[in-house]
Order: sequence, then C-alpha cells, then structure tokens
Amino acid sequence: MERDKNGRPLRALGVHLDITDRKRAEEKIIQKSVELEKQIKASEKQRIATLATLSELTENTKELQVEINERNKSELELAAVNKNLEMFAETVSSMNECVSISDKEHKIIFINRAFEDTYGYTKKDIIGETSQLLQVEENTQLINEIRDKTRIGGWRGELLNKKKDGTIFPIELSVTPLRDKKNKIIARLELVQISQHVNRREKQ
Repeated sequence: MERDKNGRPLRALGVHLDITDRKRAEEKIIQKSVELEKQIKASEKQRIATLATLSELTENTKELQVEINERNKSELELAAVNKNLEMFAETVSSMNECVSISDKEHKIIFINRAFEDTYGYTKKDIIGETSQLLQVEENTQLINEIRDKTRIGGWRGELLNKKKDGTIFPIELSVTPLRDKKNKIIARLELVQISQHVNRREKQ
C-alpha cells in the first residue's frame, strides 16, 4: 500500500495466486486417505476372517489326527490279532480233531487238515462260507442256541453234521469264543470229534 504525505492511500499492490492445483492436490490426498482407511479396515476384516479360518482348520486337523491315531491303533490291534490267529492256526493244523475258526459274521476263516479229511471240503470250498453248510435241517433251532451260549462263554454238546457228499454223521462239538484285549469276541473256535451217539443236548 502506497500513501501520500497526509497518509492517504494512493495505490495498492497485490499478488493473485491460483490455488486450484493445490486444492485439487489436497482433495486427492483426502480421497487417497479415505480409500487407504477403507483398505486398512477391509484388510483387518480379512485378517480376522483368515485367523478364524486358520483356527477352524487347526481344530479340524487336531480332530483328524486323533481319528488317524485311533484308526492306526485299531489297525495295529487287528494286525496283532491276525498274527495271533495265524500262530494259533499253525498249532492246530496238525491236530487229529477237526478244527475250524469262524469270524464274527460266522463265516469260516480257517480249517485244519483233519477237517478237510473228515468233511471232504477243501479250504477253497469252504473258506468264506458259514457253518450252516454243514448243518442238517433239524439243527436250525439248536444253532441259534449255540450262538447265544457262545456269546456268554461257550457251548459243548452233540448234534448231526453233513459231509460234502451228503453223508450225515454224529459229532461232539465244542465251541469257544476268541476275544481280544478288550474282551470283545473277534472269532470262535469249533472243535469237532466223531461221536458214537447223539442226544442233541448240551453237556453240563
């Protein structure tokens, strides 16, 4: 501002600045800040969701590992049982009495040489079949009794059996359950001797 001797304004000088670019720059900065804040919030949500997913996966992995461990344990126990059965089978293979072993579904899984010679069936013929193949019709009721008593502890008595050629002959049958370490029945052992008479009653 320029003044005269009396202090009155004569003229003024001014500078005009165009701040449009600065305003635009400020607006861009604000906009970027808002976008960045949104991204940070979205990223935080994603992080929380990811952590939750990882936590769930961790729990599922633990459960799966427990299941695998239990399955491996069961498989090892089953392998041990099968090994014991194989050793037992080797022992009874040379016995004079007819010996057969059936699984929980009553399917025959082993017979010894004496069984083959007596009944006329080979292992190929009878493995996988049930002992029903050896029974006569009048044994139907008795077979149910034998199965029930075997679950409790075993059965011994006399009944009729049938050979492969259809010959019917009297036997003395002894049935014993085979159990695992948990006392669960895993198979049953049947010992057969030729009997001279049949009274079809359980021996006490």
